[in-house]
Amino acid sequence: MDAIHDKCEVDGNVNDLANNIVECMTETTNKEAPNKLKRVPIKWQSKPWITKEVKEASKKRDWTYNAIGVKSDWEEYKKRRNEVITLIRRNKRNYYEQSIDKAKTNPKKMWNMIKELIGSK
Repeated sequence: MDAIHDKCEVDGNVNDLANNIVECMTETTNKEAPNKLKRVPIKWQSKPWITKEVKEASKKRDWTYNAIGVKSDWEEYKKRRNEVITLIRRNKRNYYEQSIDKAKTNPKKMWNMIKELIGSK
């Protein structure tokens, strides 16, 4: 608080005083209430196996991670992280199984599925 008063005690120019006040307020705001970056996994938006259930589990996982304070919280985070990974793997496997079943009789669809799996365009 003394640093703020020191900066505000400017002899003379009102513009310097105003700039110092704005600078002090900006520093205090950044220190006391910093901007938080929200993680939005863009790569998930185009993935059909990322369901509402996976998104909700991911939010719970992220919330738990941000609330870590003691070792028991870390164990809870690891449990939620593993649940998310399991959900994604299960949904992805089901998606590809269903897609392959649909494409069994159509070679063109099957090749498109294979290309999607190996990542070529």
